[in-house]
Amino acid sequence: QSQPQPQSQPQSQPPSNPPKNNLSKQLDSNDFDWKQLISKLSSETQEKVLQRLISDNYDIDSWTIIFSELQKLDLQIARPIYQHFFQFFPTASQNWKIYLEREIQAKNFQQADEICIKCLKQNLHVDLYHSYLNFIKMKENQDVVKAFDFALDVIGMDINSTPIWTDYIDYLKKEEKNSKSVISIYQRALSNPMHNLDQIWKEYESIESQITQEVRMKYKTAKEIFEQRLRFSEGIIRNALPRPPKDLFKKDTQVMLW
Repeated sequence: QSQPQPQSQPQSQPPSNPPKNNLSKQLDSNDFDWKQLISKLSSETQEKVLQRLISDNYDIDSWTIIFSELQKLDLQIARPIYQHFFQFFPTASQNWKIYLEREIQAKNFQQADEICIKCLKQNLHVDLYHSYLNFIKMKENQDVVKAFDFALDVIGMDINSTPIWTDYIDYLKKEEKNSKSVISIYQRALSNPMHNLDQIWKEYESIESQITQEVRMKYKTAKEIFEQRLRFSEGIIRNALPRPPKDLFKKDTQVMLW
């Protein structure tokens, strides 16, 4: 079933497939100046990174060095390099978040909108959606409630989604001034298996004088399911760069954990 889209977002388009040609064929690309990027690194690192990427476009160590360097470059220079990076790693959620926040910080809202369209649909990552929501709140004439509902529909069941829920509650308390809306979102949150449910319960108790048995049972069940899911997710590195599997990928620890 397709997820509802926030009012401010047009229909997302699937990302392009990662390029199959090797890096040596990209060096003379008119829209991607590899030479300028490589020149920012030490001569030893330049040679190391270049040779590794020629032999393996998805060499994680090399791309990690490059992405780190991007944070030091002027955004106008870094932007096409970011875009090329995401052709190889379209589901690198934490990296999308970093890029999105750079465009937002520079008040390049059109570019930020385009990033959201490209990455949100296939990057179900709490921190990325948190940045998206902060961006929506910055813009004028946005349906923030609809954006929150969209985010919760997509990632609200993640055990790490607590910041999205609590931000939504805080926003409703401040902007909507509708006690029924606040109580409703508290009840939704308390039925969701995630971190810090006890704190949300304490806040709910302070504003709701008549707590039903149904709400109590949903809260209890959510806590039990959270403990189960927490055990299942132990050891998973969510921000690791994804790459095509190698011959021995079945022995990879992260693959086994997933």
